[in-house]
Amino acid sequence: EARGGAASMKFEGEDHERLFSAEYTTCKPDQDDWYLKISELALDRERNVGTGYNGVVQFKGVPILYLPYMTFPLNSDRKSGFLSPTFGSSSNSGLELSVPYYLNISPNLDATLTPKLMTKRGVQLGSELRYLGRSFLGQLDTEYLPHDRVINRERYLFIARHFQNLESWSMPGWTASINAQKVSDDNYFRDLSTRIANTAQTNLPRQATLSYNSFVGDLTTRYLAFQTLQ
Repeated sequence: EARGGAASMKFEGEDHERLFSAEYTTCKPDQDDWYLKISELALDRERNVGTGYNGVVQFKGVPILYLPYMTFPLNSDRKSGFLSPTFGSSSNSGLELSVPYYLNISPNLDATLTPKLMTKRGVQLGSELRYLGRSFLGQLDTEYLPHDRVINRERYLFIARHFQNLESWSMPGWTASINAQKVSDDNYFRDLSTRIANTAQTNLPRQATLSYNSFVGDLTTRYLAFQTLQ
């Protein structure tokens, strides 16, 4: 239901247009709860890239985000670049600002790097790496705060998830998976707000599974341990 319009359009040659006073929304007609207003928008259909200048996101008629410069793909392809920043504050960490950067490494591999500034604690670096192959897929998540000024120590989070189909290893019907999670201390989620994991978690699994599936029956062998957050 995406729709939009512009006050005027200028054709700048084959596959190149420039729009002025453009608007875009995915709301239903006559229900513009949110929309994006852009002073100038250049469309390069040869490279499938759009470039906007002086954009403002409005919600219920109230401006909530200013974008002096932005680029985006005109098709379904992914594109490297900065994502929308997030702001916040808490009594434990002070003012918080995170600015994610998305890396489109290859069609089956991407990553997001997220530096996060906390005025009371310091600078934390978060990363998310996702990969996909013919017989496997997985994701690695990390957060690292070299020196927490509040408690005077380093703090970190590590989560690894991997699934492997073992047919390519001449083991038809067999699969394996790993789910390993660890944090530096019991109060990690309580002190550091995180987008990766729920702050109510009290048990972090460390699990390795080997499974066999056939028309006769299924067999699963599992190793399971936990990091308990007291």
